[in-house]
Amino acid sequence: MYPDEQILMEVGRIAVAAGRLDADLGMRWWQLARDDVDQLKARKASAGQVREKIKEFAANRLETAYRNEVVAFAGVVEAIQKDRNAVMHSQWLLRDSDAMRPADEFLALSEEQRRAYIEQWEREARAFDGWRRQANDSLELGEPYLLEELVAIERRLADASHVAQRWNFQIASMRVSGHPSGWLGRLT
Repeated sequence: MYPDEQILMEVGRIAVAAGRLDADLGMRWWQLARDDVDQLKARKASAGQVREKIKEFAANRLETAYRNEVVAFAGVVEAIQKDRNAVMHSQWLLRDSDAMRPADEFLALSEEQRRAYIEQWEREARAFDGWRRQANDSLELGEPYLLEELVAIERRLADASHVAQRWNFQIASMRVSGHPSGWLGRLT
């Protein structure tokens, strides 16, 4: 049966983990370019823009070894965010008899009852084998995500967030104290 409570909770966890990663990446852009970008702007920018700015400023402000790691990590993050987008922007659809109720059931209701009936039907959590997934960039219907797939995506997002946080502290330390060495910009 799908989507069950665990599936829906995992989609919520993906949304939370994705938000944390976005904030951590915005902080990385800001750590690399405090003199060029407002912290809130960096945090609110699109994921693609943040990744590009991180790569741009890493190229100008970090020694080669650090720069290469930061740029490579931006590529890893792009793949993780693409998987997140696939989950968050897919249509979750019911087909066949699972997608509707009998017309005679609806027609037997008074006009006043029909509105409440429709609202209840739209909000009702339903577990059925008939759930299908339609990717945002496709008209094809595919199999729904398995719980294990969703857990893996959430874990990758959370792990990337932890890496981003470590880098934020390391870049701040490089910039402010010069330790570890590797900062090419001016110390602030």
